Amino acid sequence: MSDSADGKPDAVLIDCHHAGISGDMLLGALLHLGADQTRILEEIRRCVARMASVRMVVSRVKRASIECTKVEFEISKPRKRVDMQLCFRRSSDPWIRDTSQKVLDTLLAAESKVHGDEAMQHPHLHEIGQIDAVADIVGCLAAWRDLGLDKLDVFSTRVAVGGGMLSFSHGEFPVPAPATLEILKGVPVTIGGRRELTTPTGASLLVNLAHSFLDSVDLRPLKVGWGAGSDVEGFLNATRVVLGARGNGVQDFIDLIETSVDDATPEALGHAASRLMDEGALDVSIIPSLMKKGRPGNLLRVVSPPGSTDRICDVLMAETGSLGARLFRKVERRKLVRETKQVEVKLGGSLHRANVKIGRTEGGKIASIKPEYSDVVSICRQTGLDFPRVHRAILEAAGRELAAQDGSRP
Repeated sequence: MSDSADGKPDAVLIDCHHAGISGDMLLGALLHLGADQTRILEEIRRCVARMASVRMVVSRVKRASIECTKVEFEISKPRKRVDMQLCFRRSSDPWIRDTSQKVLDTLLAAESKVHGDEAMQHPHLHEIGQIDAVADIVGCLAAWRDLGLDKLDVFSTRVAVGGGMLSFSHGEFPVPAPATLEILKGVPVTIGGRRELTTPTGASLLVNLAHSFLDSVDLRPLKVGWGAGSDVEGFLNATRVVLGARGNGVQDFIDLIETSVDDATPEALGHAASRLMDEGALDVSIIPSLMKKGRPGNLLRVVSPPGSTDRICDVLMAETGSLGARLFRKVERRKLVRETKQVEVKLGGSLHRANVKIGRTEGGKIASIKPEYSDVVSICRQTGLDFPRVHRAILEAAGRELAAQDGSRP
């Protein structure tokens, strides 16, 4: 992928807030961005070798006057059920092999949760075990890898999942499909309309590729790809993928969970805080407070990534015995751009390495330098020196290196 003249991409935004996402629409958007068709088809054919002959038809089409890329697969043999794990193991790329397996595991877990023992016989599982499903998954991941997107930060908008009903031989089922909603648990979605917009395969690819789901992100667009779905009159049925450069200040959203307790011991509160961090909480605060009838108590405030909020809320109530919790969703957060740098410091007669966390402002100015706590403790134990001295020595070494590094920038 060639970099735009306006800068080098460092982030990807998958925009599926309008038309949702499916495997073929995501692949079309990646091809529109310039992914190599030949490499993609070679990878797909390697994975389905001896099972079928696959031809990938790529065309430029218009959806509501916007030019998009449409992808269709022509399979020479009848589409019989295949062992998808075996197909994925044939990939020549470990990243594609491992990520394909994660996508499949997500699909199977969702279908099993929804349909139980009948999962593999359910009619909506036309998405699993078919050659074209293998082609969609492997094709998307091969294109992702070809564009180098596996090395970038990946964001997604909220997901339009559609509405209405789908008819199968076993009866009618609501849109979104139950498995799609199971996969998207914890992800912001928009439900409504008269058609399916997001498929289980598309949802599974999305949750395994995106790092964050946001309603807004500080991004300077550099290149845009559109992947077309079916032609629906008057509707822009396409998934958009944007490559961009982020500002130095990053904006995203988190959830806040609060509960007040007046009958928990300090040990119980400490254990609760530890459990919440283990479950993915970004921060836990325990704040002394005055409760009803003048009783002393504590306010527990938990910062949670949106995808983990429901689980963290359950843990909070279970560990504290609280009967309820207050939930504040979509709280805007501004962050410094963070990086980690390893520095060398001479202490106790020998060289030691320590990681240092660096935060920069929107203009690129260093606002925070903090040695990694565990590295400071490790050097203290090795040298017998006190914590303040080791901490100070690491800060000084980091300051010298950063001053030399920033001073050499054009």
